[in-house]
Amino acid sequence: MLWVGAVALGMTVIACLLRPEFQPGGAAWYANPIGVPAAGRAIDVALDFTPYLLAALVFFLAIDLVVRWRRSTGIERQQAKFFGDAVVIVVLLLAGLPLLEAMH
Repeated sequence: MLWVGAVALGMTVIACLLRPEFQPGGAAWYANPIGVPAAGRAIDVALDFTPYLLAALVFFLAIDLVVRWRRSTGIERQQAKFFGDAVVIVVLLLAGLPLLEAMH
């Protein structure tokens, strides 16, 4: 799963570097001086595919955490439980960010 995450991250970084144009902060589009115009559509497909790859990675990592927790005993089980609790808290906080931004 580490390799899948590394590939997804690398694919995103390379696609963003080679994208023919970019839009910083939701402003106007600017030409990328190191962008490759011929790869524009392929880069868009790669950037559209990456969130699904990362979502699948998160799903399989969650399954892995549950399997490890079920197979563990004692201190390892407690550590897995604490890690799972921390993940749930972070996910809830991230889910609440749009609500906080809407309040401003």
